[in-house]
Amino acid sequence: MKKTFRILGVFLSVLICLSFAACSGSKTPSESSLPISEYPLTVGGLTVKTPPQNVIVFSENLADVILTCSLESALSGRDASCTQSALSALPAVDESDVNAIKKLDPDLVLFDTKPENFEELALKGVPVMIIEPAKNRAGVEKLYSDVVSIFKGKTTGAAEGAARAQEVLASLDDVTRSLPASSVLSTACYLSDLEGGAASGDSVIGILFEAAGLSNGFQSTADTSLAALKIVDPDYIFCPKGLAASILASPDYAGLRAVSRGSVYELDTSLTSRQGTTLVEAAKAIADAVYNGSNPPGSQTEPSDPSSGESSEPDDSSSTGSDFIDLENGDTGERVTELQARLIELGYLMVDEPSGEFGDLTEAAVISFQYYNDYYATGIVNEATWNGLFASDAIPFPGEEE
Repeated sequence: MKKTFRILGVFLSVLICLSFAACSGSKTPSESSLPISEYPLTVGGLTVKTPPQNVIVFSENLADVILTCSLESALSGRDASCTQSALSALPAVDESDVNAIKKLDPDLVLFDTKPENFEELALKGVPVMIIEPAKNRAGVEKLYSDVVSIFKGKTTGAAEGAARAQEVLASLDDVTRSLPASSVLSTACYLSDLEGGAASGDSVIGILFEAAGLSNGFQSTADTSLAALKIVDPDYIFCPKGLAASILASPDYAGLRAVSRGSVYELDTSLTSRQGTTLVEAAKAIADAVYNGSNPPGSQTEPSDPSSGESSEPDDSSSTGSDFIDLENGDTGERVTELQARLIELGYLMVDEPSGEFGDLTEAAVISFQYYNDYYATGIVNEATWNGLFASDAIPFPGEEE
C-alpha cells in the first residue's frame, strides 16, 4: 500500500512539473503587455545606459526645456547663459574649463552645438551629448521627446516629452486664438545685426511669428541680405535689445515700411533662444508689440512721401506720453481707481464702486475690454489699452450703454 502511494505521489509530481513547463513555454497576457527595456538609448550621438543623475547643461535652450518638463533635479551645473531663477543655486561652469567640469564628475554634459573642445572633453572621459534646437513645430516635439527620454527612457520618456511639447504648442495656439480678427497677413523679420544677420525660415522665429499672426518675410529663403530685406519690405522688424535705434537711424534702412512707420521692436535675446515655456512668452511679447502698438495689422499707415511735407510719425494726440507705466494685477492707487471707474462705466467691471486695488476681477474686466475692442487680450493695461478705454469710441460691454 505504501508503495502504491509513493508511485502515485511521483506521478502527481510529474504532472505538476509538466504543467509548470507548459505554462512557462507560453506567453501570458501580463507578460506580453510588459514594456520593452527603457535603456540603453542613443540621443545626440551618445548612448545612455542608465538615467543620468549628475548633469551639466551648457545650453540655455535645453535648460529651459528641462525646467518645462520638471527634470531639473538631475542637474548639478549650468552654463552662465542659463539665467533661469530656478537654476540660480547651481554652480556656473565655463565650458572651456575641462578641469572644472571634471571636478563636478558629471555622468552627462548637454550642449546644443558641438563645443570647440569636444575632442578634449572626450579624451577626459566626459560624456557629451548634443541636442540641436527645434526649427519648426515638429522639431519642438522631437526636442522634448529626446530630452525627456534621456531621463525617463526611450518609451516612457519619449511619450511624456511629446505630450509636454503638445501642451506648449497648444498654448501657442491659444495666443493665436486670442488675437484680434484681421483680414491682413502682415510680414515681419527678425534682424540680429546690421550686417545681414536675420532669422530665415529655418529657425524658431517662424513658429513665434506664426503664433503672433505674422508671416516671416524670410520664411522661404536663406538670403537675408539688405537687398533681400528691401524686397521683402516687412511691416514689422524685431531685433535684439540695443539694436532698434541703430536700425531706425541707419540710412540703409530708411525706405523700409517698418522703419518709416516706427514699427521696430526689441526683444530680449532669451525670448528667441529658449524653447521651453519661454516660447509662449516670446509669442505673447511679439503679439503685444504688434497689436497694442501704434500700427496694428490692417492699419493704413504708409511711408510718407518726402516731397509732400507730411510726417510719417504716428499721431500722438491721444498719447499719455512715453513715460506711461503699465497697470497690472497687484497694483494699487489713484490710477487703478480711475481705471476701475471707467471699466464700471463701460459695463466690464461688475462692482458698485472702485476699490483702487487691481485684482483678479479687474484683470478679467480688462481682458474683456481688450477682446471686444480688438486689443491683444493680456489683462495688462499698457498705453494703447489706456487710450482706448478713455476714447470716445470705446466699445462698451455687449448689452451695456454708456
